[in-house]
Amino acid sequence: MKKTPFDEKIETERLILKPIEPTFANATMMYDIFQNNGSNLTKFLIGLLNVKRPEDEFNYLKKNEQLWKEQKRCSYGIYTKENLLAGMCEVLDIDYEKESAELGYMLFQDYTGKGYMTEALRAVTDNLFKRGFNRIEIAMDPENIASEKVAIRLGFTKEGVMRQWHFNPSFNAHRDMCLYSKLKQEWEEGK
Repeated sequence: MKKTPFDEKIETERLILKPIEPTFANATMMYDIFQNNGSNLTKFLIGLLNVKRPEDEFNYLKKNEQLWKEQKRCSYGIYTKENLLAGMCEVLDIDYEKESAELGYMLFQDYTGKGYMTEALRAVTDNLFKRGFNRIEIAMDPENIASEKVAIRLGFTKEGVMRQWHFNPSFNAHRDMCLYSKLKQEWEEGK
């Protein structure tokens, strides 16, 4: 599969997906959101435990910008049409040879229960399959029911459980991860 630049903007009925500009103001805003959402986000997104100050988030945004340029990761901010940041979704573990990638995502508390994440990930998934990807994966903790519901609504199939896949400090334990996937053929068939 040939590398081609990712779309800088994906628009849906209610949302605009675009990179979060790596400014200190944006990093501070996101840091504040993480602080206000507390354990709702860090319980399953352990990388957020490393965000101890706005500078940490700024460095993350700068790294995402570079990885986007290298076409190794695609990180979208999920914005409402009123230009309010509702969350993020990322295309991770991109493998052009295998034509596969993984989706990661988070939605801020004020925007949950409105179908925003399903809408955003449907648009990203459609975009990836149109680009030539054959397999998209989502992995989540078995207790992350909201994430699992999104995967199911999008027609992803549960492949199994990766036992004690990683250590999660929020639980102070090695945690399983459920693996879901969707294939291009299933997408084309409208499943």
